[in-house]
Amino acid sequence: MELQMILFSGSIIYRIISAADYLKIYPFMGAAIGRYANRIKNASFKIDDNEFPVSKNWDADQLHGGFEGFDKRFGTLFLLTNNAISCS
Repeated sequence: MELQMILFSGSIIYRIISAADYLKIYPFMGAAIGRYANRIKNASFKIDDNEFPVSKNWDADQLHGGFEGFDKRFGTLFLLTNNAISCS
């Protein structure tokens, strides 16, 4: 795996060269979006009286979308402006 470190405006940015290598990185390096942020405690949530279990990927909790979160999916960028990114 090839990983480059770049200093940009006083911050360190990691750049992964290939998509295949990106999928090997853990935890969530480079993830910018997700179905939700942070974690779902005890890997379940309730809506009204219905409880919904989800996968546990961080001890007893689910973090940033689980094993198949948006950090592991690739899309097509179709709009990039100074203050917005749109992809599908």
